[in-house]
Amino acid sequence: MGSIQVVMKFAIRTLPACLVLVCCAPVLASGPAISHASACARLKAAVAQQQSPRHGASEYRCEPAAGEGRGRYFVFALRAKHPSPPGAHPDWVGSSLVGWFAVSRSTGTVFEWDAAALAPGQRL
Repeated sequence: MGSIQVVMKFAIRTLPACLVLVCCAPVLASGPAISHASACARLKAAVAQQQSPRHGASEYRCEPAAGEGRGRYFVFALRAKHPSPPGAHPDWVGSSLVGWFAVSRSTGTVFEWDAAALAPGQRL
């Protein structure tokens, strides 16, 4: 068998594997992707862990940021389900916004969101 035939046999056998690596490497390298619901659950758990013990993860709700696209982060406005502080007057007026947060789509890491810079800030 000539050297050209050997090279051709090698190329035919290895070509499918090469195509898989070239086509799928970006997907494989991006790591495990998390869902929107999973990102929200991670955010609520992280914030509940930092807050006082009376606030569990069920005390919060996530609102996706307006215009959130397919970037590297899920961006949420985290709101408390019960906006008034304990013992507040019935006419108390205030915001339920706890803060702005980002969750990495590839790792699930939770960050504060810097709304001025439109970038993740300190890791929670």
